[in-house]
Amino acid sequence: MVDGITLIVTGLGGAIAAALGIAIAIPLGLARFPGRGLLLSGVEAWRGMPSVVIGLVVLSVTRPARPPSIAVLVAAQAALATPLVAALAARALARARGAYGQALYLTGIGALRRGWLLAGACRTALARACVAGFARALGTAGAVLVLGGRTIAAQIAVAAPGDRATLALGLALAGASLVLSGLVMLLTEGEG
Repeated sequence: MVDGITLIVTGLGGAIAAALGIAIAIPLGLARFPGRGLLLSGVEAWRGMPSVVIGLVVLSVTRPARPPSIAVLVAAQAALATPLVAALAARALARARGAYGQALYLTGIGALRRGWLLAGACRTALARACVAGFARALGTAGAVLVLGGRTIAAQIAVAAPGDRATLALGLALAGASLVLSGLVMLLTEGEG
């Protein structure tokens, strides 16, 4: 059974992820600038980050008392869902730019209006990206488990409070995971 805390955390985390994800996706999907490919790879690598790693990072930054505040739990869920929304929305916007961008540019309308029209052209894909972000926030309990919050899975399992040595080891493994994930994204860029 889903409780009120789960719905609040997931709803707020999903809403924040949708807003941040779309804001990140707009320049990544519509603009061309140096380092864009590297930023896209970074978002893709962040998207694949395990939820427990996000929980460790949020825990190390906030170091909340147990149980943590709702704001900390929402931040963890938003951190999990934002890269998914950003990656999916950036892809959709890039496809729309490829299909309609040149024609809109030739009309002479401004960049802001072109962006708005391109976003409208792929509004269904953008809505799907936001729904996927909400589903990621709802479906991931690992970050909240590490933080000691209450979610569907947290009602079944109890997260043991970690000491500093365990937290340091977890963060070291998280860093290694991020580097490895980023390398894989860079090496496979342009495939498929």
